[in-house]
Amino acid sequence: MFCGSQSLGADDAQDKSRLADLLVQASPSIYSASLAQQRLWFLQQLQDRSGAYNVHLGLWLRGSLDLTALEASIRELVIRHDALRTSFRLDRDKLQQVVESESVCNFQIKVTDVTSAADPTAEAYQLARREVEEPFDLSKAPLFRVRLFRVTPLDHVFLCTMHHIITDAWSVKIFARELESLYAAFSKSQLPSLPPLPIRYGDFAEWQLEWFHTGRVQQQLSYWKNKLEGSPALLDLPTDAPRPAEQTFEGAVQSAPISSDLIKGIKKAASHCQATAFMVELAAFKVLLYRYVKQSDVVVGIPVAGRNQVETEGLIGFFVNTLVLRDDLSGNPSFADVVAQVRETILGAFSNSDVPFEKIVEVLQPERNLGFNPIFQVMFATLQAAVRSHEFGGLTAY
Repeated sequence: MFCGSQSLGADDAQDKSRLADLLVQASPSIYSASLAQQRLWFLQQLQDRSGAYNVHLGLWLRGSLDLTALEASIRELVIRHDALRTSFRLDRDKLQQVVESESVCNFQIKVTDVTSAADPTAEAYQLARREVEEPFDLSKAPLFRVRLFRVTPLDHVFLCTMHHIITDAWSVKIFARELESLYAAFSKSQLPSLPPLPIRYGDFAEWQLEWFHTGRVQQQLSYWKNKLEGSPALLDLPTDAPRPAEQTFEGAVQSAPISSDLIKGIKKAASHCQATAFMVELAAFKVLLYRYVKQSDVVVGIPVAGRNQVETEGLIGFFVNTLVLRDDLSGNPSFADVVAQVRETILGAFSNSDVPFEKIVEVLQPERNLGFNPIFQVMFATLQAAVRSHEFGGLTAY
């Protein structure tokens, strides 16, 4: 996927140094909420007791599990990453993130034994689904839970559920990678050796709010105003049922395999068009949407890591941003022309990706409708295939 950290130009390097300058805080336990956190906090208030914004990591662990080492690993992660000790509060209409003391680390993993169930595996998965859907109270830390379901003496389902306001997909990978490293050390009675983190998530949030009052943000906002001015409010896809008056979280998954020949064809087209495979895939997706909606002005959103400073790459936190990609497919362009246009749109969007999507919505002030998302209603993302099994400190993880 065409996303990740960008190279730093002169202005970006200056922003990077300002980020490092924010290491010393007057009150190291209280920070402003980041712009993305502010939006998600507001959305969670609307949903109230909903688990729609829960994110989870699930692992099947096979082998002789050392529960003491696993609990020590979790506690070490909570000490290491402030986001895992963070709650939120309103102070005179200003949303703050409060980093709790390390006392919140003093917990034990809840273990549920399902070995006596008629179908232990099915029972574990059913309980895991319920756990994932259980909402969080954002005013109380920690905003993550860990459960362990014992299926057999040598088989366990590990489940960590986190609220999206403290994590994202990149963070989940960090959590899993560091958990494996810590467990491998603690299970052998060794001291862990993770490198120190250069900053905290709160440092990033304070930097972001400061940066948003600089001249560079106006340059990026101008780009988005020009790019999205006059864009259609709705991508009117033909659906098999009327659109509800208010959005719900009901939906389904449709899976389809992609052949190796098709993958080879995508890579060949990308090389021919001097583009990435992601650009070719997105171009094809936009052509498909155009054929369904007969609408040449096609607007799609894509998720991006949002970690444009090297210091943020090892942090657990909510960094992910959404970029809006608008392309004009009128005039019956060739597919190569569509790829070229998508390529330029993506490059332009990434060059102006520091502005959070919620601020673009705030500035553009599109007509709001509870029935659909503002600016775009379709997202496109590619994910790396998960490793089928791997070593986990003497265990096998699936």
